[in-house]
Amino acid sequence: MGDANPLSDALRVLESEPVKNLVSPSTKEVGELLGTVANLARFYATDNLERIFKKWASYRKGGALGAAEFRKVMPLLPLASMVSEDQLQEKWAILLESTATDSRCLPSFGPTLSQLTPEEVCYLDRLWKIDATMNLTYRRPWSYFELIRVLDPKINQGMNATEYRVFKDRLTEAQEAGYRRLEHARLVVQDLIRLGIIGEKEISETDVGYLEVEGLEIPYPRGENKIRREYYFSEYGDSFMRVVTREESSLSDYPEVAG
Repeated sequence: MGDANPLSDALRVLESEPVKNLVSPSTKEVGELLGTVANLARFYATDNLERIFKKWASYRKGGALGAAEFRKVMPLLPLASMVSEDQLQEKWAILLESTATDSRCLPSFGPTLSQLTPEEVCYLDRLWKIDATMNLTYRRPWSYFELIRVLDPKINQGMNATEYRVFKDRLTEAQEAGYRRLEHARLVVQDLIRLGIIGEKEISETDVGYLEVEGLEIPYPRGENKIRREYYFSEYGDSFMRVVTREESSLSDYPEVAG
């Protein structure tokens, strides 16, 4: 049987001549100084893990890892080694601790986290913080408008795709940029739905009118049913956020989305 380690497989690919020829001259030069392009990848992977482990050690309550705990986190290390952004490294450090100490931590949480961008992580943290603050006794669902507004309060949501196609040639540069921001925000929301972190459901509502009959108001359907969608942290998403979030985290930890 061959080595099934994804990191080892990736490094073997980097050793091939076609890959070496594809890298930029500057990267190739640095790689040659270190020995090979694969050594360059190993250097960054090792550096990433070192930074993650330092974050992990800074708040780990149980001291040194036991052998059983280390075996639990081993499958996550190849994925974690590819992460260089500070916000994501913080999440990986928390996930490693949760994996080592919490039996409810699912193996799929690692692949899920590996697919998130720093922007999405910050966005989820903001949603989670607001959700915990606003919905202390009842977890009120979000509307689509609210989801977009939390991601970027400055987005103008007044233009839909059809209007954009009709008026595209008349838009100012600022309006065009605003619509692109809205498109991106929609993509982020859809990505979180795809990952199963955010759930959605359709609600059918009937437009009701009232007739007064002998002093009584009798309801009657006044038109066709209307469909609206509600959004919420799914059961999976709720569990995921619990194992990648520190209790003391706050919106101030993420200044790019706190405004």
